[in-house]
Amino acid sequence: MHSRLFSGILAAALLALCAKPSLSQTVPAAWQGSFPLSVGIGLANYNVDYRGANLIGPAIWIDWRPSMIPRLPKGLGIHAEATDSSLPKAAQPPSFREDTAGGGLIYKRPFGDNFDVFGKALMGLASVDFDAGIPNYTHSSRTFYGFGGGVDYRLKGHVWVRGDYEVQRWGNLLGAPLNPRGLTAGVAFDFRNPRRF
Repeated sequence: MHSRLFSGILAAALLALCAKPSLSQTVPAAWQGSFPLSVGIGLANYNVDYRGANLIGPAIWIDWRPSMIPRLPKGLGIHAEATDSSLPKAAQPPSFREDTAGGGLIYKRPFGDNFDVFGKALMGLASVDFDAGIPNYTHSSRTFYGFGGGVDYRLKGHVWVRGDYEVQRWGNLLGAPLNPRGLTAGVAFDFRNPRRF
């Protein structure tokens, strides 16, 4: 089920790449001849807040910053992300894993030509598999809320490197709050014109 969820999100990301909106809109002065979409992949390392476990897994994200936003909230956009944290297994039950898929808002501000800093707030669906020693209770799904921020650095042209930190709120699991937190690092392709004016 988890691999199907992750595959579905990946398929949606690829579909978003193929669907270029046809809005007749004036291009903002900051970017010229650009498509305001960025797609990234990386590695997430989360303290999953369950039995002291630290899990690693793939992550994908999409940022869309529509050009029709007025001057005041410039930098505001839509953010979607998914993670599949399931490694390493050495100190954990073989079935232990956490998956998330969600979306929300991102706010980016440029610093010079090669740095963007951002903050994000999102909500989505979280899934956890565990072994609590309770018959027929090895899985839970729930809504989560997440908050985070980070830095994007332009490596070259359209290619950016991202580092971000996120804290999530999952509610209670087995009578205790579950609040995973972790770092994600990866690389993104930004479809905007790489030259800022």
